[in-house]
Formats: sequence, C-alpha cells, structure tokens
Amino acid sequence: MIPPSIRIRDESLPETPGVYLMKDEAGQVLYVGKATSLKRRVQQHFLRPHNRLIEEMTQKVREIDYIVKGSALEA
Repeated sequence: MIPPSIRIRDESLPETPGVYLMKDEAGQVLYVGKATSLKRRVQQHFLRPHNRLIEEMTQKVREIDYIVKGSALEA
C-alpha cells in the first residue's frame, strides 16, 4: 500500500495506462515509469520492491504525479 503521507495527484491513481513520476520533498523527480495500470504498478513499488535501491528510493518519495495515455505502448 502507498503510505498516506505521499501526495498523489487527484488523490488517487487511475487503473489506466500511463506514465508516473515519483518526486522527493523538493519536487525533484526520483523515478519515471510506465504502466498498463498506474494504480497497480505504483503500488508494487511499495509492496514488493525489486531490490534494495528501489526500497531506498520509495522511502524518499513524497509526491506521485502521472500522465494518462491511451495505451501502454503510447506511454
């Protein structure tokens, strides 16, 4: 689950394809990713980090922004 302290644009992530941007406290982009389901993919970063670097990065995230696209290919 995404920690409640993290600000998410429009307060929730859609289950649509798109690009997501994870930002730190200063608004600097830490990570950019693409997904077929923004909600599911971003949650995976917090539930099951793939490695120690991802786990450390998610601890610095304070804001998540996203851009909805028509398909994963377009993202």
